[in-house]
Amino acid sequence: NCGSEINTTEEEAFPTTGPNGALYYSSKGKTGMGGYDIYSSNGEKGQWSKTQNLKYPLNSTSDDFYFVSHDGKTGYFSSNREGGAGDDDIYSFNDQTAPAMILALDGTVYDQKTKATLDSVLVTLTDGNGLAMNRKVTTGNGNFFFGLTKDQDYKVEISKLGYTSVLKTVSTKGLTKSDTLTMQAFLDKDKFEPGKTYVLRNIYYDFDKSNIRPDAARELNKLLAILKENPAIWIELSSHTDSRGSDQYNQWLSQSRANAATQYLIDRGVEKERIKARGYGETMLLNRCSDGVKCSHAEHQLNRRTEFKVIKN
Repeated sequence: NCGSEINTTEEEAFPTTGPNGALYYSSKGKTGMGGYDIYSSNGEKGQWSKTQNLKYPLNSTSDDFYFVSHDGKTGYFSSNREGGAGDDDIYSFNDQTAPAMILALDGTVYDQKTKATLDSVLVTLTDGNGLAMNRKVTTGNGNFFFGLTKDQDYKVEISKLGYTSVLKTVSTKGLTKSDTLTMQAFLDKDKFEPGKTYVLRNIYYDFDKSNIRPDAARELNKLLAILKENPAIWIELSSHTDSRGSDQYNQWLSQSRANAATQYLIDRGVEKERIKARGYGETMLLNRCSDGVKCSHAEHQLNRRTEFKVIKN
């Protein structure tokens, strides 16, 4: 066994050797960019140097593996990253043809109190004008990764249901060579102050329906956990429709959806007096998609949402 510097409790695979006896392999068990990442180390048997993540562009947020290089400068590897021809694709690399400057941001999100990494964190990268450039949702290792461009200021909004959001800044201005910037974010548990409203991001409804979809159930389970962890919280659970259909019908439909979401929580042990169901119909649209405006299915779906507001805590 090559020891704990190489192996983890997760999966290590695809070992190969390169110039000067360097070991290259892929691992899911180290804090990387996501999926299998390619690492290198030097040594033998149980004595290995600290492993190095080969970083972007060789690694991505998908699976990257089976690295082959005879000179350390050119070679091949496999990846199922976005933009490929199929599932696992073979890529070649040559440092002589690489971009003159490659910049990236590699970050990890932690619970402020326990210092454990946090999953299901929404991380939004915006430019200096506040325009969203990219979004990522962390997995169990709390990691997120973005490609950056030179001479640019960015803001990074980090949010998770049940935690206070954090806004950080990062800049590539003044950088003169390729670099992977690092960021750590620590989130505090939310105090759920009365009057504060939270969007349940992944609770969507099929058009003209009020049934709880499986993706909505997963998000409602997060709210269920919050209510059980904070028994003093009373909330208004509200539902909103898109603009299609009459105002009167949408008001009825939104109330039906709010009732369905509320009943889901009551059926799982939340006292009914702690939740007030409220339908708002199409009166609080999030985008331009009002009556008569042509919009895509995805744009309409954003308006079909569920929120909760803290009434008492």
